[in-house]
Amino acid sequence: APGAWVGRLNGSDFALCLPTGGAHEDEPGLQMEGLLDALREACAPFGPGQAVVVGAVAYRRGDALSQVLSRADEALARAEAQGLFGCVVGDAMPGDAAGGGQEAWKRRIEAALAEDRLRLGRYPLLDRDGALIHFECPLRLQLEAGGPFESAAQWLPLAVRTQTVGAVDLAVVSLALREIARDHRPLGVNLSVSSVQDARFAGQLRERLQAGLLQAPQLWIEVPELAAVRHYGLVRELCQQVKSAGARFGLEHAGEQLSRIERLYEIGLDYVKLDARFVLGASEDAAVRNFVRGTAAMVHALGMQVYAEGVASAADVAALWDCGLDGVTGPAVTL
Repeated sequence: APGAWVGRLNGSDFALCLPTGGAHEDEPGLQMEGLLDALREACAPFGPGQAVVVGAVAYRRGDALSQVLSRADEALARAEAQGLFGCVVGDAMPGDAAGGGQEAWKRRIEAALAEDRLRLGRYPLLDRDGALIHFECPLRLQLEAGGPFESAAQWLPLAVRTQTVGAVDLAVVSLALREIARDHRPLGVNLSVSSVQDARFAGQLRERLQAGLLQAPQLWIEVPELAAVRHYGLVRELCQQVKSAGARFGLEHAGEQLSRIERLYEIGLDYVKLDARFVLGASEDAAVRNFVRGTAAMVHALGMQVYAEGVASAADVAALWDCGLDGVTGPAVTL
């Protein structure tokens, strides 16, 4: 297109400047849909594993290039968190007021960890009798002293991009062990795929668990299903380290690719949590129930427990019990 240009920013990142041709608010989003379609077509001959992600922001005459690139970098990080062909279109991204790009994000995250500005949420995972299995504990960070505690959606993509996510995951394990020591309730925390990829992480995690051996049996640690698909050997090693300390280990956000994980039984998992999208509407949709029932039977045959995430209605809870699940969590689940 006239006025468009493209350039390489580094080994894997490219910049593409496209004229909008108008001032309609929804036009950038429409442009990105067309661009993604073209990119999918271009990547198709190279196989299903080849893909790109897109982060897009508006550029206006007079904008400082450093600020534009900083916003674009944040958008790209959030797009990467969505997976293959992820796309985030934005202008002023959350946290943008602080400016400074990746280095500023890294400083904010590291300062939050150093000053112990962390907080764990608590959402119950219950069995069919209403007894607590454990609390799910997503981490929230206070990125600015005195500011709000932000959910992972706001900072995790940037933690991955700035290579601080391993430190975050180690901090959440230590925090969970301290809280278990305080109130003796079982807690579940999740680790990122990026931490699994780090060859040093398993040893560092083992050290944290060894420091809290009395509390470790009440700690549940899980990684995304995607980690086991892409990094089977590393997940298996991590599982061994976790279980040697007495903690439990499982997969979260599971369902789509469980049957594709070769030698799933050899990992040593204690449990699997089915992603909310695979259990939604179980009370009304026979196909959902059949999928859940079949998956539960497969997981049970391997000696693991199977739970459901994000269950939103009491009717779905009842239907999922009939499918043989061992526990449920989500908006419809309360102690």
